[in-house]
Amino acid sequence: MRPYGTSSADGELDAVLRSEPPVDGATLNGWVALAEWAVPGGEPMLVLMGRPEASLLQMKAYLHSGILNMVWRVYSDVARSASN
Repeated sequence: MRPYGTSSADGELDAVLRSEPPVDGATLNGWVALAEWAVPGGEPMLVLMGRPEASLLQMKAYLHSGILNMVWRVYSDVARSASN
């Protein structure tokens, strides 16, 4: 397994997210993704990925803030409110 920050997956995800802003003119300041893998023995393994420049603490903070404090919106709702 590669150590954190040495995989191109973080950079590729970052590029995809930057290419699809929820509204015109929006800039991506940070992101986090949590993936569950099954190792060969069948045991689950959680992998935390984030913006290549982000620290592990920053990624954990995004998850905490997103789950506990964020007002959740659907992309179409964000675009609609930005156009009004």
